[in-house]
Amino acid sequence: SQSWEMDAVAPVDGQQTQAKSDLVVLHHGYKSSADGDFSPEFCARWMAASEGQCVLLNCDTNSGSPNDEGTMACAGRLRDEVLAAVQAHPSLKTITMVGISFGGLICRAAACLMHSETDGTIAGLEPLAICCLASPMVGVRATLPAPYRWITNLVNSCPTTQELLLQDAAQGCTRGAGNNQEDPVLVQLTTPPFLRALASFQRRLLAMSTHGDVVCPYSTAGLVPWAPSQEPEGDAPTGISGKHMDLCDHGIPGFDLMDSDGDG
Repeated sequence: SQSWEMDAVAPVDGQQTQAKSDLVVLHHGYKSSADGDFSPEFCARWMAASEGQCVLLNCDTNSGSPNDEGTMACAGRLRDEVLAAVQAHPSLKTITMVGISFGGLICRAAACLMHSETDGTIAGLEPLAICCLASPMVGVRATLPAPYRWITNLVNSCPTTQELLLQDAAQGCTRGAGNNQEDPVLVQLTTPPFLRALASFQRRLLAMSTHGDVVCPYSTAGLVPWAPSQEPEGDAPTGISGKHMDLCDHGIPGFDLMDSDGDG
């Protein structure tokens, strides 16, 4: 993994450089990499803004083929990276997690794997915020245009794509830890252990594009069955438009608990 620190900050008047208290965990999207979604320049700017308080962990153990192994397998590797960072930096006190696209699902699952039911900590740290950027919260089966679903099934059928298309339970590929492991992994992420881990964060943030995101449009990224306005047909950069009506009526439980003010 890539761990960024403010090594350029020099001690003043013989004092030691201030111990770092905040761990910020970044996770890239599907078929991407640490540098692909969070460039060194981006990480350097974040470090500068943190004024030396932050250890920035840009996770890369799921880059490449490991990304195909499903949400829970990727979450396990992310957990191992985070725990190693916590052990290497005993001054850490808080944790923030940021995931792009599929990385948002991985962060959600990993938070549960690291959550203490006793004191509400994540990896032994106080959870500050979790942010999912354009993440397929309820999958892409109803948002991905049909030709692309067929291509995905033919060319790249793997645990990850089966989970995002809500086909993993039928294929026997579930790797979750929910109440019913026969359920799709995305359903398992809405069960109480995962929701309690989410609720432990002081802030839970979703970010999504209003238009132009073919794979993860506003509805699936924002957990709503609507969009601010109709996607401009034929005007998308790719020449196709993702659907906005998603699987919020698919019977997935628990979304009503994921409110924005901390008591869900």
